Amino acid sequence: MASSDGYQRVEVAKEPSPLKGQLIRDPQFKNLAWLYEILPSHSNDKLTFKYQVLRNEKLAYFNFEKSLDHFLEAEPLVPLDERFKKLAEQTTQSKKTDFEKGRAIYDYVLSVMKYDKTGKGWGRGDAIYACDAKKGNCTDFHALFIAIARAAKIPARFMVGFTIPWDKQDGVIEGYHCWAEFLADGKWIPIDISEASKNPAAKDYYFGHHPANRFEFTRGRNLSYDPMPKEGPINFLVYPYLEIDGKITKADAEYSFRRLTPSETTILKGRFALPSPQGGIVYGDPGHALDWPDELIVKHLEELKESGVSVIFLEHFRTTEQTLLDQFFNNPTDANLKKIIQTVRARNKGFDQIKPGEQVLLKTLAAKRLRPIGIELPKRKQTFKIREKHWFKTIQEYLNQHPDTTWVAYVGNSHLQGDGKSSDDLGLDEKLNVPSIKLDNLTETPQEWRERP
Repeated sequence: MASSDGYQRVEVAKEPSPLKGQLIRDPQFKNLAWLYEILPSHSNDKLTFKYQVLRNEKLAYFNFEKSLDHFLEAEPLVPLDERFKKLAEQTTQSKKTDFEKGRAIYDYVLSVMKYDKTGKGWGRGDAIYACDAKKGNCTDFHALFIAIARAAKIPARFMVGFTIPWDKQDGVIEGYHCWAEFLADGKWIPIDISEASKNPAAKDYYFGHHPANRFEFTRGRNLSYDPMPKEGPINFLVYPYLEIDGKITKADAEYSFRRLTPSETTILKGRFALPSPQGGIVYGDPGHALDWPDELIVKHLEELKESGVSVIFLEHFRTTEQTLLDQFFNNPTDANLKKIIQTVRARNKGFDQIKPGEQVLLKTLAAKRLRPIGIELPKRKQTFKIREKHWFKTIQEYLNQHPDTTWVAYVGNSHLQGDGKSSDDLGLDEKLNVPSIKLDNLTETPQEWRERP
């Protein structure tokens, strides 16, 4: 069962008839799945799942996993024996950072592996097979990468789903595709070595990017569900997994897609009006730039909270105003809200920056126990990288001081997407190398804000 995350917003049709299923989740990677008991009376019955999806290009994004242990451990088909430890040492020698080591491993796998689905042994994601045969499909490419990365003590993980042809409006999807990510400098770096092998000119793009024409279904391998399949944990889950009398049986399945029309996309964007977060971080301005309905913002935040994502909005508040924000969060009265409004007004020389809609939003966030925080932004003349580093350092310091806060809402204005740019306009251009997020210049001034109805 595909689900929403920071880069794809998924709307799922109701459970398909005629079977009655049970929704289950694997405890380690939190992948959802439908469980059905198939009876003889169900012969020739057909299950149909339909999704409507808005997908964005995936870039490096910040890690919010509390434990990285299972991204460093051996798996049945991804061992961490002396072979891979030695290979990791040879591949990453003279490389100082995990980012540099990850690139060295990426280049090594790209140089030795050939995309070849002939013979036996390919397609299982067997790192030993890939290391010996030096050929296989996407599963084998990334099993080898993950084995070497983990042997180098770099967290790495596996994802699987489908690639949607970017140059067609509809058609059949021939088969699954998988990819990987590794952790460096606190960020997950997306990679796709098998696609880089097919498209050598794009090898630099596929180190650090996944294009928007992806539909992710599950992440991780060796998946355990309750009830456990008779055959044991599932290697990876993308196709239907069918057991008859305790034995794996191939299920007949077909996959197709249709690109949404402009009007359908507009309607869907209305339901998914918030920009997708970059690794748990949502950029945007619900106050004046996008004019999102408050109830939609809160619904989106709650959905992400349920999936374990830390959510951070940006707003007009400063670090020095955090005490007032905390007072309001703990006691959301009109009197405490008025203190915030007056303080921000005084700082802005009489300009009412906290508009009526944002006042309602602050009340709603407090009622839903979504905590706003204030951050003193660096000067805009500094580079985006410096501002971003400062921003996350401040957030981390706040979370360290408030260990009971498992996630944070920081409401409002996006000054960190680049000088004078905001991610207000989300496009979905699936063409290779074309970012799906289009940045518009923010040219508004306080005077224009005052005059806006």
